[in-house]
Amino acid sequence: MATVTETARKLAERVRQLRTEIEHHNYRYFVLDDPEIPDAAYDQLLRELREIERKHPELVTPDSPTQRVGAEPLGHFGEVRHQVPMLSLDNAFASADIESFDRRIHERLGQQQDIDYACEPKLDGLAVSIVYRGGALVQAATRGDGATGEDVTHNVRTIKSVPLRLQGKGWPGVLEVRGEVVMPVAGFNEMNRRAEKQGEKVFVNPRNAAAGSLRQLDPRITASRPLELFCYGVGLLESGTLPDCHSEILAQLKDWGLRPSPDAAVKRGVSGLLDYYRQMEKRRPDLPFQIDGVVYKDRHPIEGAADALRRLLASNVRVTIVTNNSTRSATDTAENVRRVVGVSVDPDSIVTSSQAAASLLGADDWPALLVGEAGIRAALTDSGIPVTTDPSAAGSVVVGMDRSIAYEIIADAAEAVRNGARFIATNADP
Repeated sequence: MATVTETARKLAERVRQLRTEIEHHNYRYFVLDDPEIPDAAYDQLLRELREIERKHPELVTPDSPTQRVGAEPLGHFGEVRHQVPMLSLDNAFASADIESFDRRIHERLGQQQDIDYACEPKLDGLAVSIVYRGGALVQAATRGDGATGEDVTHNVRTIKSVPLRLQGKGWPGVLEVRGEVVMPVAGFNEMNRRAEKQGEKVFVNPRNAAAGSLRQLDPRITASRPLELFCYGVGLLESGTLPDCHSEILAQLKDWGLRPSPDAAVKRGVSGLLDYYRQMEKRRPDLPFQIDGVVYKDRHPIEGAADALRRLLASNVRVTIVTNNSTRSATDTAENVRRVVGVSVDPDSIVTSSQAAASLLGADDWPALLVGEAGIRAALTDSGIPVTTDPSAAGSVVVGMDRSIAYEIIADAAEAVRNGARFIATNADP
């Protein structure tokens, strides 16, 4: 006869097996688009897990597949300040704009041969930030104004293509994933058909439907809407590393259970960029999701930053790196710079407070490159240091930073300093 302890152990093991199996099938269905079992078999697994947890609530965990939908509506949305601002994209409307973009990247890299670019469709939905800590989803927020968004954690948890816990291994201690919440055209049409039949309000388009569905105070309403997430980048990263190449970052996110756009591709040179645009424009009417353009990114942005910093350090310009994180030592910051851009800097040239940076910048003959964190802009402004977003202007410059463009900013900053400017790059909202 089984003992109580043995029975509890077997139940806990069965719960673990069910959760692992359900998440595996979620990954096959949502990320790989290659399901292994029919919907009925998946539903049976979920029903078994729900029944065990109903009878044994002590086995329920926040990242269980049964816990996607909270029971109680929220009174209001909380506010989330993005530690790394979510910046907007530059626009291009003609082939001449693409040629100009390619020329700027060539100048930053000091490269003559054609450059490889990461290309993706610009999905027409709502941009979100999702934070994983220790592999578990702990926070989700809308883009908002880029600096501050709304806390939509409870609603994002209901989206089945969003893993509540990352798959695999090797993920950073803190990983902020950026993505677009969208509604498939087919799901949008079906939802509107049902609403019209019941005499309810219909949505104008899938983008409005996705935004309205995500901003519901009752997560049960969000859970009833056909929302999906596609990831396109990374913001905050702590206690871990990612590949330097953008397309490889997306591949890594996919291995961890996060779905990038299946239409992402790598193209070479201006001709490749224009060819990708023409392909997506031709396919646009038949795509399962609405898009409002395409996105081009330098596939290897780190190379230009590293080369620019090496040239800068080899010159006679005095360089200081500033971090506004008082818990991170100068030695740690120097190691982070070495690891991220492959350039060694003297820890003595690192300042760990924005107040100290403002004091140092008080001298007119002290040009410096400062790559820092949120809070520096306010301290500089309070100290009377001129702040602008124009890298060609004289005086101090503050530019918004996130991981997707940080290295290009560093490269621009390095060249500006070599030309006599005082340039500050920080992830404070410009």
